[in-house]
Amino acid sequence: MFADLYALSLYTFLTIATNIIALIVRTYMRKLQNNFDSEPPSLSIYEMAYLANGQIRAIDTAIAKLVERGYLLPDPKTRSLKLQTALPKDCDPLEKSILLLAKFNGSLSQMRASVTHATFPMYKRLVDLGLLVPPEQAQNIQLLSALPVLTVLLAGMGMTLWRISQNQAVGLLILLCAIAAISSCSFLFIPVRRSWYGDRILKHLRAHCLHLPPTTTVKEMVEPQLIMTFALFGAKVLGNTSLNNFREVLTPHFHCATVLF
Repeated sequence: MFADLYALSLYTFLTIATNIIALIVRTYMRKLQNNFDSEPPSLSIYEMAYLANGQIRAIDTAIAKLVERGYLLPDPKTRSLKLQTALPKDCDPLEKSILLLAKFNGSLSQMRASVTHATFPMYKRLVDLGLLVPPEQAQNIQLLSALPVLTVLLAGMGMTLWRISQNQAVGLLILLCAIAAISSCSFLFIPVRRSWYGDRILKHLRAHCLHLPPTTTVKEMVEPQLIMTFALFGAKVLGNTSLNNFREVLTPHFHCATVLF
């Protein structure tokens, strides 16, 4: 009886300890380089959006900017955007790709799928700045952080099979194994995107955005403050603004949607 209690206590301790080790490994390996004492990098609004939530946010931010400037008209019913005015000569490559596509197919989903190539330069720059983790390293981080928990999970499965063969209770052990399985899958499959430095810069950008001085006109509020706020926080900030129709294109059932930051 005492031996059984000791074994379960030890396995509980190992489950907790390996999760802590996994978190430490995941955090440490995201520290790509010692940029912490350097000046924060200068980022474009689309690079900020990419840093916040990937290429889709960057594309949506470009569309929002084009809607605000009158180049595109959102249609919430069809979740599409219609080209309103001629293509400007000095627009950003991402904006140019979106406007060219809008001539033929204004579907939001089609736009997102078709202009991803225009986000590659900003992705490369964010990686070069040490704000995003390269794909190969991200996979290594996910695998190495999951290994300690997977090891404990395999040990727990072995203990469970042995206790079953001895006609012993396994309820608590199965519960601990389930916890270890969920934890290991989380470490293994939840993608690593930003570096530790990238998280720090994003936190700084969001804090700065939230403390922008109040504006007095619609134009000042939308450009650049509202677009920047959308880039950093997502569609939730567009409610009751001049871009509310675009918000409905992004989230047609917005009233029951949950926005995660």
